[in-house]
Amino acid sequence: MNEDSVRPAIKGLKEYVPGKNPDRAGVIKLASNENPMGASPKAIKAMETCFKDLPVYPDQHSTRLKQALANKFSLSPDNFIIGNGSDEVMQFVAATYLSAGEEVILPKNVFSTYEFVTLLFDGVAKFVDLKDYKQDLNDFAQNITPKTKLVFICNPVNPTGTMVGKAELDGFLSKAPKNVIVVLDEAYCEYGESADFPDSLKYVNER
Repeated sequence: MNEDSVRPAIKGLKEYVPGKNPDRAGVIKLASNENPMGASPKAIKAMETCFKDLPVYPDQHSTRLKQALANKFSLSPDNFIIGNGSDEVMQFVAATYLSAGEEVILPKNVFSTYEFVTLLFDGVAKFVDLKDYKQDLNDFAQNITPKTKLVFICNPVNPTGTMVGKAELDGFLSKAPKNVIVVLDEAYCEYGESADFPDSLKYVNER
């Protein structure tokens, strides 16, 4: 196939470079959200149980998983989208809402998928610098324009480990226009042990 037929956005995408594995004993790699203790025995047992279903096409709606999550978090199954990791879910968001030329606000030098899905769908990435390794949501708010469609907030931040507190997040959400979609990436929320770490589920219940 002629290379000229490839969309310019695809040509401009950067190759993903995964984090290096530790080369020293005693060093634990957390950047890829890997479990240094290995897979849970319960997870392995559950996978072994599912092996008999391998010849059968999977449930595309993940009905049982959505219902289990709904029961755990006291939400509706309709509140959940199941994907192959958060990367795919973010790609779903961009594919659904982002049109060519619309802006996406994202923190600089943070998880590369934000920029990837922005460029993939011909969006315009607007980077906001970290301050002392932290996201300043006041800077995020000041960068919102009539062309802004998405805002990515990483909490806690990968890779710096800093966090956005409840008051700061509440303040930002009160300023963000209703037509701007805020994506709160909490892939590392289990490390958010501060009493000020936001309870993001409340935003779902308050919609």
